[in-house]
Amino acid sequence: MASKKSIKENKKSIDKDNGYFKVSLDTFLYNAGIVGFIQVLKEKESGAEEGKNKDYYIERQDLFIKKEFLKNSNLAQAYIDAICYKFKNDTFFENIKDEKSFKKEIENICKQVEKGGKYKQAIKKIGLSKKYDYETELIKLSYDDRIEKAKIMLNDIKKNKKLNSILNFYSVYGKIMAFWKQLAFMDSANTSDYELTFIIEKYFTNSIKKIALDKSKKEIEDYCFMCSNPIYDDYVYESLGQKKKENSNNEKELKTKPYSTSFINGLAQDLEGKSSQFWNHNPDVRICPLCAFIYACVPIGFIDTKNFFVFINKNDSINFLIDENKNYEDKLLNLNKYNINYFNAYIQNKIEKNEKEIEGIEFVICERKNKKDNKYRYVIKNIDKNVLHILKASEVYLSELYYNNIKCSFDNKTSLDAFNECIENIFRNVNQYNLLYKMYMAKYPDKIKFDDIIKALYFILQIQIIKNSIFTKGDKNMNDMIQKGEEACKQGFILRRYIAESIDEKVYSQEVTDKIKGMSFKLVNSVQTCNFNLFRDILFHTYIALGKNIPNIIMDMRESKDIFKDLGYSYLAGFNGAYRKEDNDNNLNNNDKE
Repeated sequence: MASKKSIKENKKSIDKDNGYFKVSLDTFLYNAGIVGFIQVLKEKESGAEEGKNKDYYIERQDLFIKKEFLKNSNLAQAYIDAICYKFKNDTFFENIKDEKSFKKEIENICKQVEKGGKYKQAIKKIGLSKKYDYETELIKLSYDDRIEKAKIMLNDIKKNKKLNSILNFYSVYGKIMAFWKQLAFMDSANTSDYELTFIIEKYFTNSIKKIALDKSKKEIEDYCFMCSNPIYDDYVYESLGQKKKENSNNEKELKTKPYSTSFINGLAQDLEGKSSQFWNHNPDVRICPLCAFIYACVPIGFIDTKNFFVFINKNDSINFLIDENKNYEDKLLNLNKYNINYFNAYIQNKIEKNEKEIEGIEFVICERKNKKDNKYRYVIKNIDKNVLHILKASEVYLSELYYNNIKCSFDNKTSLDAFNECIENIFRNVNQYNLLYKMYMAKYPDKIKFDDIIKALYFILQIQIIKNSIFTKGDKNMNDMIQKGEEACKQGFILRRYIAESIDEKVYSQEVTDKIKGMSFKLVNSVQTCNFNLFRDILFHTYIALGKNIPNIIMDMRESKDIFKDLGYSYLAGFNGAYRKEDNDNNLNNNDKE
C-alpha cells in the first residue's frame, strides 16, 4: 500500500487541492476499485460529467473528483446500477427471457419468500421502496396462488427502473461477496427494515459527502492510509440494526465504526480486533470514506468469466487499465479454438497486435479456493517478454493440449489438470518435468483415451523444449532441439514396433502396451531422477535382445540434464505410442494401426 506522507506534506496537499479530491493508483485491489468507481461515475444516476473543471477527470495515475460534486451526488443508486450493468448477463430480468428460466426463477422466489434467500431480501426491499408489503402478501397465499401473484408482481416491478434494479442487484449479490468479507451491509438480520439505497448511503455515500465540507485543520484526527486525505472524527459509518435503549436521547448509543479495509478479502484485519495486532497498539490503517467506497467498487472493476474473476493491472495510467480490461472483456465474448482460455484470450490479442513490450502487467485472478466453499483467493500472474515468447512459440501445442482436456487423479488425494498445470509452470518459470512424471504415473478414468494421454505428453514435451531453448540459445537452438525431440520420439516408437513384431501383435494393441508397462515404468523413473546410465542400460539390453541397432539419439542425451530429460521424455512418448508423423514416415506405422 501507499506509504503515509508527513503531516507537513499532507497539509500542503490540502491547501492546494483546488476543490478536487485526488486518488492515485496503488495496489491491484485499489486499482480495480478505481476502475469500478469510474464506472459508477459514468452511470446516469450519478450525474457526473468528465473533463477538466468538471466533476471528475483523469491524469495518468491520478483521478480527480470535484468536492462540490461529491457533496450533492447520488452515488448510492449509481452504485446499484453499476453492479447491475456489470453483471447484467446474470441479473434476474436477463435470466427470465425464456419460458423455462422464467418458471424456475418464479418458483425460487415463491420458495425463498417463506424459507429465506436472496429473493426474500429483494422482495422485502422492493416492498419498502413501494410502501407495499409484497412479502406478507405472498406468504399468506397457497403455493399455486403465490405463483400467479408473483407473476403479476414481477410485471409491476419490471416497469419501474428503481424496483427493477433492486431485484437485479440481489440476484447477483453473490458476485460482490466474492470480494467482500461478511459485512452488515449485506446482512438481512441487521438491514431488513431499510431500503437498499438508504443502506448504501449509511455505510458509504453519506460520509463521502462530508469530505466536501470545510473543516478546521485542528479537527484532523488522522490521514487516510491510502490517499492521505485528512480523517475527522465523524468519518465513521453507522451499524444499522443497533437499537437505542428505551427512553434514551443519546444518539451516540448507535454503534459507529471507523472505516478500514477489513471488509475486503485479502486486506487488513478489523480495527475492532485486538490492538496488539499492531506494532504500536494503535490501528493505523484507517481510510477515508471515499477510499472505502472505492474498495466497495472492486467487484465492478474485475471481469467476470463465470468461473472466476480477472483484473489486468499495471500502474502506468488509469486509462490504460480501463482500456485493457474493456478490450479483454470484449475478447472473452469471442472465444474460439485459438483463444485457449481466460488468459490466452488476452495473450492472443497481444500477439495479433504484435505487442511485444508488455512487462509489468499483472494478470490478477480471483478464484475459489475449492469447490466446496465460497472462500476466494487472489492469484497473480506476471507477464514479461519471456512468458509471451514461450506462449507465442507454443501456441499450437497449448491449443491442442487445451482441447485434449486431460484431467485425472494422480493418487487418492491429488487431482491433475494437464493444461492448467502446464500454464502455471510457464508463468512460474518451472520446468514441465514433474508434470510429465505425474502424467506417466497417474490413474486415468475409462473415458480418457490412451491415445489422448500420449498426445498430451508429446505436446507438453514440445512446450518444455521451447522453454529451454528460449532461455539458452534462441530460435535456432529451439528448432534443433525440436528436431532432436521428434527423432527421439520416432526412435521410441520404432522400439515399440520392434517389440510388437516380436510378439506378433499390432503396434497399438493392448497386448503391446501391457508388455512394455514394466519397462516404461523403469525408464520414466530413470529420466525423472536424471539417471542416464540406468536409462541407457535398460535400452541397450532391450535392443541387443531384439537384435536391433542402438540409435545415436540415445547417446546425444548425455550432453546435459535438461537435454537428457527433454529427449528422454520424448523417447518415452514415442515408446508409449505418441509418434504420429505418418506423412513423413509411412513405412513406420501405416500398416500397424488398428
